[in-house]
Amino acid sequence: LLTGAWLSFSWISCVRRSSGRAVVRRLLLRTLLCLSLTFLPELLLWSGGPAVAPPTEGAQVLQVNVEGMGCEACQVHVQGVMDRMGGVIGSRVDFKAGRAELVVNKDWSFDFEALSRTLENDGYTATLRSDL
Repeated sequence: LLTGAWLSFSWISCVRRSSGRAVVRRLLLRTLLCLSLTFLPELLLWSGGPAVAPPTEGAQVLQVNVEGMGCEACQVHVQGVMDRMGGVIGSRVDFKAGRAELVVNKDWSFDFEALSRTLENDGYTATLRSDL
């Protein structure tokens, strides 16, 4: 609301003053930048990219076995891969136990098969735990 009011004020004052082309170009550039930053989360979601902040409503906790982790660097890498997947709200990884816990919102394009393939390409095996 505040952004729209500021942009409206800027354009109205520019038109009233009959500003030159250079001023109008600068204002147009600033307007486009402002609008693109304002709607960046929607643009990312629309383009199929990872959501900026998936809502926690309807979140599910998944328990995952991850084989192939041998050190803390592996743990950090696996957690980074998990956190970058679409629909993941958060994750916790324990390399000693070979387990991970994912908090996901499946409505935000979370795909466990894609996560599993990505980890497999990096040398890890991820499977959903069935002992719960």
